Amino acid sequence: MSFQDTTATAQGEAISFEFELSHPPAKVWRALTEPELLSEWLLPVVNHKLATGAEFT
Repeated sequence: MSFQDTTATAQGEAISFEFELSHPPAKVWRALTEPELLSEWLLPVVNHKLATGAEFT
């Protein structure tokens, strides 16, 4: 994984990061949308609702 942009910009209540990953898009999407995979890759997930405006904890 390499960083495209190593800065985080806050716009309102959101923080955005850009990464360049060597994995296929389908594998990355699964890692972001399946809580058990997200926990392995990033952090333990308490609340995982994929909807506009939903909180992520």
